[in-house]
Amino acid sequence: MAWPYSALIGVIVVVVFYRWLNIAFHPDLRHVPGPFLNRFSRLPLKYAICTGHRADYIHSLHQKYGHVVRIAPNEVDVSDIKAVKIIHRSGTGYLKADWYPNTHPTKTSDDDMCLFQVQNPKTAAERRKLYHRSGSRLALKAWEPQVREYTEVAVAKIKRDIHNLGQADIWKWFTYMATDLIGVVAFGESFGLLRTEVDITLTHDLEKIMMLTGLGVEFNLWFFVRYFSVPGIGNLKKILARMLEEGYRAVAATKNSAKGGSHTLFSKMVPEDGSEAPLVDSVVANEAIGDIVAGSDTTVAGIVYIIYAVLRHPKVKKRLEEELATCSASPSWDELEGKAYLNWVVDEGLRLYPPAPSSLPRKVPDKGAMLGGFQLPGRCVVSTQALTIQRDPIAFPNPEEFIPERWENATAEMKDHFVVFGGSMRSCVGQHLARLELLFAVQTFFRECPDVVMAQSADEKCMERLDFFTAKPRGGKVELTKK
Repeated sequence: MAWPYSALIGVIVVVVFYRWLNIAFHPDLRHVPGPFLNRFSRLPLKYAICTGHRADYIHSLHQKYGHVVRIAPNEVDVSDIKAVKIIHRSGTGYLKADWYPNTHPTKTSDDDMCLFQVQNPKTAAERRKLYHRSGSRLALKAWEPQVREYTEVAVAKIKRDIHNLGQADIWKWFTYMATDLIGVVAFGESFGLLRTEVDITLTHDLEKIMMLTGLGVEFNLWFFVRYFSVPGIGNLKKILARMLEEGYRAVAATKNSAKGGSHTLFSKMVPEDGSEAPLVDSVVANEAIGDIVAGSDTTVAGIVYIIYAVLRHPKVKKRLEEELATCSASPSWDELEGKAYLNWVVDEGLRLYPPAPSSLPRKVPDKGAMLGGFQLPGRCVVSTQALTIQRDPIAFPNPEEFIPERWENATAEMKDHFVVFGGSMRSCVGQHLARLELLFAVQTFFRECPDVVMAQSADEKCMERLDFFTAKPRGGKVELTKK
């Protein structure tokens, strides 16, 4: 009786082997340049992902092989800007790859996911429309006083630590600031991090969720990480429960705003005249969780790496301080947007050190497509990443150098390649809030801390970027000291 099972196993092995070879030597994909091993295995990419170097690994392949490179058996990364525009432009048929919904291990419908994870283009468009209403520049001006206040408090804490302790960790203080501000915007009240100066469980959960998501998605270990604790990280199920509990705080705050309480990002999504139905509770809860992740980590990375870049370039620092000296005592958002050099510094910092440097995977339409000079088969995963696009020498001569002055006469090519907020194809729904925080944080820091330098602990090894979708320094902290 054993032989039928042996035969069945043999057939399965042959079929799997045939499909494996079929993908490896696909008549379209076999012409795409890249390491030979990547035709057969995703392991090199998985290793880069798990060590926090996905973006750097793919960038190194682009430098060696060109604008189109095969990074896995059925995945290609593209940095050719014409192809990038096609991939990310609405209506071209490049749907989000399965990676997006797979980052949510307990999903049952679109209502269980945030905008970032939703694959259905119609649902995503409806959510995006709501964000464009509540996250517009005009709508966000309501929170300008809080952004000013919280940046001033964060910088005051930095100054105090440098004076009392000899050094300050700006990663910590700006994390507290950004997380508190997301609390104000999404939940109607701060998390109290700047006030209490004590970490809350949420800040640790944010770091852990990114690591556990990586394990679950890349190694199909969702069952394991959901029901068993991962050493040094914890149990995903418990972390998700705590995160969802925070999400439902946003639901309560949004309902309270209708009774005269503080407005939130979500209360602004629905017209006050009652002409539209209120948002489903689960949508508000999951969007709130997504906003915590997207609105804290990325903002902090942007602020800190801009400060790092400026402190390494004394001439840039001097010119920036001279311009900021012309600001009023308490500048407005409008005034800061009118300061040319400040905006060049912010743009150049975001270009060189994108807060979310890694891939945005999409699926090629079923009929296939020509991208970057290569015919790609339907359903093939095609990715793009800001790190490589924003360091393209075609648009940015000397791309590895920090040169704010390059933005004085920004070309159309430069603007197209500046994709940190989605570029001209599909704008980030949180870009106005991010810009507001970046401008206030950078101007406040350099006006209040003119005599600081990077501490010895904040060397190049410490500042090496780890990429678990969002960027963070390898050292986990960024310390400054007095000159």
